[in-house]
Amino acid sequence: MRLRRRQQPLSIESNAQGPITNLPYDVLREIFIHCRPQFPLWQPFPEEAPLLLCRICSSWRRVALTIPSLWMHFACCITTQEVNDGTGARWGVLKTHVEVVRFWKKNHGSIPPYISIVVRYNHIRHREPAFPEHLLDMNGLDFILTYLMSAQHLDASMFIWERFRERLDTGAHVSFPNLHTVVGGQEYNWPSNPFYTTQLLLGQASKNAPSPLRRLRLEESVYPNINVIPNHWSTLTHISMTDMSIPHDFWFSLIRSVPELQWGSFRIDQMFSIDEEEMEYTEPTIQCTLPRLGTFHLDYYEQEECILEDHPISFLFTGLRLPALRTLGLSANHSKSWRNSDVITEVSTILKSTPSVTTLFLGPSFLSFTETDSFNLEDISPQKIEPFWKVAPRLRHIQLELVGSQSTGGPWAIQNAEELNSLVQNALLSDEGWLDLSNPNCPITTITIFTNSFQCTDEYTKTYRRKLAKKNPCARLSVVSEFYSPNDAAEKEWEAWGRFNH
Repeated sequence: MRLRRRQQPLSIESNAQGPITNLPYDVLREIFIHCRPQFPLWQPFPEEAPLLLCRICSSWRRVALTIPSLWMHFACCITTQEVNDGTGARWGVLKTHVEVVRFWKKNHGSIPPYISIVVRYNHIRHREPAFPEHLLDMNGLDFILTYLMSAQHLDASMFIWERFRERLDTGAHVSFPNLHTVVGGQEYNWPSNPFYTTQLLLGQASKNAPSPLRRLRLEESVYPNINVIPNHWSTLTHISMTDMSIPHDFWFSLIRSVPELQWGSFRIDQMFSIDEEEMEYTEPTIQCTLPRLGTFHLDYYEQEECILEDHPISFLFTGLRLPALRTLGLSANHSKSWRNSDVITEVSTILKSTPSVTTLFLGPSFLSFTETDSFNLEDISPQKIEPFWKVAPRLRHIQLELVGSQSTGGPWAIQNAEELNSLVQNALLSDEGWLDLSNPNCPITTITIFTNSFQCTDEYTKTYRRKLAKKNPCARLSVVSEFYSPNDAAEKEWEAWGRFNH
């Protein structure tokens, strides 16, 4: 018997029906799992594998009902249309798979569902009447929200969060005893902010018992000019926030509200003062220790009139102690008025609060880009900079990104192998400096350079390796011609948890 995997139609010869109905349980279970779609937002249609296999016989159906992963993952795709009727744009739901909702309700039983609600957006300009709001109910949205109270994972965006807020604001008793992961996004300038809905959701979840929520991911999280302190976040262990626009005081409130944090990834697009007329900040006086934080990625992209224009990225670590941190990724599009020696000093300052780091990633802005957009390490004085490994004695792996582009607003990329050679000679092969690899006590074992310079050939790499081997026989150097960033690494780690591992 040959089963076509995933969404391909099932074909079974009539003379094989007898033998396949007598297959042992373990074999049948593997068949169902093998046919399960591997993409994240799959919907359990009965006309497609693996649920199509339930039509073979009653014994196969009984086996299917014992496999939680076939029923716990539910994705609802909602198509919306923005209609311009001449009086202003309105929203309406065009189509959603209500039959999938009903099928899932009938079969999932008591298994906590893993729900993803995805919104597909269309914009059409015409003068037809806008869709009435009650179509949201007719198309099953409220029906889905009713069953979210038993969900263990929620991935939603746009007006889903608005409906959440409306429901939670009513004060009705709502509990989420199984919810451990929330993914929220704000798209197309939708007025409801997932951050505030998350606050309400966490508050509801923790009224009668500690919140079960452990993982939170918010995308395009734009916060207004108010100092909001996160509540009920003490149980979170994993946080991913991208495209953040926040007041600087909020950052310190946020990072101090998650004492159990184990993994964090933050991309801050803008940081501003609460008082727009006074672009200053006050360093926090409260010390904070995150004893379990093991991985921390921080991207900061400075914009005009932002709070970090004169205060570099180390101020975000003010008052923080991270004794268990093993992986640290830093990237920033900082002010081009910074000197290279100041940037390297910033990294040393950060490493003092993270003495247990074993893997350090540095984006291009931490290395050598000056206000003339040229690659230059001459202003770094080795005598004034303490080697990184002396500040972080457990440091073993260094990753350097030398990639950028003018179109993305980032620093310029290294243009040729000569500039890369300058970096290697001055930073990696010098007798002193911020790596100090020639020191026999240096614990660094691997160095990886990511660059988009196509002139960085294997011949150059071999030359670097030979020279490095003379300085430090234990260190290994790799030059990779591809783009890499801490945010990419964070994305891979988030996905690596898998949708089938709970």
